[in-house]
Amino acid sequence: MSMALSLPRGPHPGPGLDRLQSGGLTDAYLKVLFFTLPMTSFLALPFVQGTTPANLLLLLLLFPLSGPLLLGLSGYGRLVAGLLPFVLGLAVLFVASRYSLLYASQGLGGLSLTNPRFILPLTMTANVTQSIYLIVGLTLLFLLSRHYDRAWDGAIFAGAWFLLAYGFADWAAQTFAGLNVDLLSNRTFEVGRYEMPGSLRQTLPIAGLPMLRFKSFTGEPSMYCLTALCYLALAIARDRRWLAGALVLSILLSFSATGYLGLIAFAAFFVRRAPFAWVASALGLFIGGLAVVIWVDGDALWQSIDHLFLSKLAAESHSGSARLTSFLRHLEAWWGSPLTVLVGYGFGTARSTDFLSTLLVNLGLIGTLAVFALFGRLLLRARRCSAAVLPAGLVAVFILMLVAVPEFAYLPPWLLAGIALRESGHRTA
Repeated sequence: MSMALSLPRGPHPGPGLDRLQSGGLTDAYLKVLFFTLPMTSFLALPFVQGTTPANLLLLLLLFPLSGPLLLGLSGYGRLVAGLLPFVLGLAVLFVASRYSLLYASQGLGGLSLTNPRFILPLTMTANVTQSIYLIVGLTLLFLLSRHYDRAWDGAIFAGAWFLLAYGFADWAAQTFAGLNVDLLSNRTFEVGRYEMPGSLRQTLPIAGLPMLRFKSFTGEPSMYCLTALCYLALAIARDRRWLAGALVLSILLSFSATGYLGLIAFAAFFVRRAPFAWVASALGLFIGGLAVVIWVDGDALWQSIDHLFLSKLAAESHSGSARLTSFLRHLEAWWGSPLTVLVGYGFGTARSTDFLSTLLVNLGLIGTLAVFALFGRLLLRARRCSAAVLPAGLVAVFILMLVAVPEFAYLPPWLLAGIALRESGHRTA
């Protein structure tokens, strides 16, 4: 029973692409990996950040002993060769950013540091750990873009169903019984001298009930929505209607403006393609449901809309004000000197509340333009995908990351990108 990569030319998605043999250790290993992908609030080693099960399984593919065992020598060599340009690019930008720190007018002042407990900029461990997160995501992208097989869909969607089941159980217990049944989340973050839970529980009063904002096995509601939208695109592409419906419901229960904007983007995509009768029926159902809600408790509906959208757009809510303040503060720090404008402070140094200012302050203009160029190249290749919802989902997720959720370390967007590339017939990104 083989445990390595083979290069058969039998039937599989995408012409002329490598695939993994079904069965054996490698196949079982990858199915466990895909099942655990969306679970981010559990650490295998609670005292070591980033040790989620999926991250550890992907890192094992990069080790000189376990990697060749699972991927074969040729597969392991191609994986390392594909990652090398990204590692070298990060290293060059990091060295250049050390010089930019010498000329920054405010030093590291004004930045929300990823790890505030550093001694010298040259010894910041956050630069290394954040780079590892990026390499892990790229590993998943390369693996899927070359070897993805639809036989793995069962494990991928099983992970999504587990996320939903865990989340709905927690939501129902908290909302209707006031019980916290999230017993598996063990991730914490250090904030100054204190520890914060890595999975935030937030409630919102709806019709007299302190309703838990749906977040399941992730960090918080907007991060859950980022994950769920990726799986929603995959579920639609594979015609998994029950899964798609459950994901939409969970996003609605998150009461996250990020998630709602994502659903609007998906709705706009389908409105352009759906028959007029379907669109008219859906619109009629929506208007009818809205009328019922207004009749039952119109004031509660208006308060929810104001809390979720209007106050954030006006920067009056705590969330909206914090996002705007963080964005402006990091832009000001990025503009501190010509060198920081060009190369930033080093990848992983700071984390804003949006991906755009996070990119600028960490990678500078050069690195940010490189990221946009790479995403544009990926999208151009993925647009040939037979399921148009996959590249459309990629665009929606990337835009939401830019404005609200700077979570490049979350693996579902890499999963979506890798599958879209594979189905478009391309070997790598």
